[in-house]
Amino acid sequence: MEKIVDHIDHAVWLSSPENLSANVEMLEVMANTKLVRFEREDMGFIMYISWAAGIELVCPMEHPTEFNEMLRAQLAKRGEGLMGVVFGVNSLDGHAKRLASEGVAVGPLMDDHVDSPWHQDLKLQERLAGEVMNSWFILGDIDYKPGTINFVDAKNPHDSHLPHSKLKKFVNHVDHVVWLSRPENLEANVAKIEQLSGVKLERCDRSDLGVVLYLSWEAGLEVIAPFGEETEYNVQLNLGLQFLGEGILGVVYGVDHIEDQEPRLKAVGQELGIELLDDPNSPWRHKLLVRERTGPIVMNGSFMFGDVRYPEGMVKFQGSVNSESVDSVSA
Repeated sequence: MEKIVDHIDHAVWLSSPENLSANVEMLEVMANTKLVRFEREDMGFIMYISWAAGIELVCPMEHPTEFNEMLRAQLAKRGEGLMGVVFGVNSLDGHAKRLASEGVAVGPLMDDHVDSPWHQDLKLQERLAGEVMNSWFILGDIDYKPGTINFVDAKNPHDSHLPHSKLKKFVNHVDHVVWLSRPENLEANVAKIEQLSGVKLERCDRSDLGVVLYLSWEAGLEVIAPFGEETEYNVQLNLGLQFLGEGILGVVYGVDHIEDQEPRLKAVGQELGIELLDDPNSPWRHKLLVRERTGPIVMNGSFMFGDVRYPEGMVKFQGSVNSESVDSVSA
């Protein structure tokens, strides 16, 4: 079996019942994947999921349950959008025990239903660790059938600044998740994510964009906050804070070639946005290769595309097997 450890396993969107079909269709187009439906009658919600892509969409069913009342409360509070993340851990009990010792109450165990269409392909246990920036932070101990997740070999371009010869990347899977914080809450929000994940985030001030970033590439966690003078980039972040408040801004979805996504997006009236370049002075510049482009807004969240190449071992993907290499970063 294979498993993602100390890294985002998958992202979770929340849909209202009346928009469910349209939201499923849009996520399938964005991620170039098929979401499989399963109804959890016992918990009162419908789920659509692609474990291969790291994408889950949930929607409350009509009959009330304790769980779907939580979903309805979230819809009433923030509307549709990115509701939370599932963070992969090696030992659910061990992680929960550490959090409990720090005064963080971890929720009850949630496991897979025996009748789910994927029950034979994985072993799953999850527990809600708490909320951060109006989103759920869920711990997941998930073992996948080999080959489910496409974490593959990637070439190091001849003009690369990295000395590493072996690189890996996510293809057609969520690479990392981005939260949007108010500047005055930034340090507290980062500290909360660090506590829940057990991972340290590194700071980078991007005065050219008018933002402060905290990131752990190793864990797939990013927090961003606008600061300083108004820029073309941070004005959009300020609008997001004004209308939606703090929360998950979006996901960066790992792909083979970013520009290859354009024809598929244009077919549904969408397009790729601006390219976000790494700062040459960032504290992680020596660690990895990064290319990202913004994408469409899906359920109040940004769906971005990334070609992110990690030195082998930087991301903990246990039991991974080498796959066919992908091409070098293209311009």
